[in-house]
Amino acid sequence: MSVATIELHVPLSPKRFVSLATLRPGESGYVVAVGEPGELGERLLEMGLTPGVEVCLVRHGPMGDPMQLSVRGALLSVRRALADTVRITRR
Repeated sequence: MSVATIELHVPLSPKRFVSLATLRPGESGYVVAVGEPGELGERLLEMGLTPGVEVCLVRHGPMGDPMQLSVRGALLSVRRALADTVRITRR
């Protein structure tokens, strides 16, 4: 089984890393790690959620799910549970 965990080694305290799911509309941050194992984690990486990339929460869907993200000029919809596995540092 493959694990799609990629970490960006930056001189920041791990306490500064938060879940992507904690962003509010209009807030942004930089991806530090994608921790979802298997095909879903690989799919996040393929969609452009790679370490170092800036991600911005555009809006939440009805009832708070899914989340619409702006990544590399594209809009992505990701379920909150999956976004919770992505670690970011706030901008």
